[in-house]
Amino acid sequence: QVALGDANVEISDLRGQLQDREKEAAIGASLEFGEDLYWKRTADHGLDGPYCPTCWDNDRKLIHLKFVAEGEFGVHEGRRRRYDCVLHKTEYFVPVGIFGPPRTIR
Repeated sequence: QVALGDANVEISDLRGQLQDREKEAAIGASLEFGEDLYWKRTADHGLDGPYCPTCWDNDRKLIHLKFVAEGEFGVHEGRRRRYDCVLHKTEYFVPVGIFGPPRTIR
């Protein structure tokens, strides 16, 4: 009986892992990579984002980047939007007008 209980726990754990992988695969299938960032395709065919490439590539966590500012940023040509990953303290610069208006994440 103990062995049967252990087997049921293991089956339950494996089912949970399978569901997590299926969910991760569905998210991955909806992502597009552009301007060195991830963007999620929405049901109405728009783009949501941007999302941190380091968070997704390393940890499979879909983390929105925080919009910081729009303007001219020295080494980058033209107007850009600056987004930061609050976890990795990384800055990303996206050309204005490519992916619509910025989202403000608080």
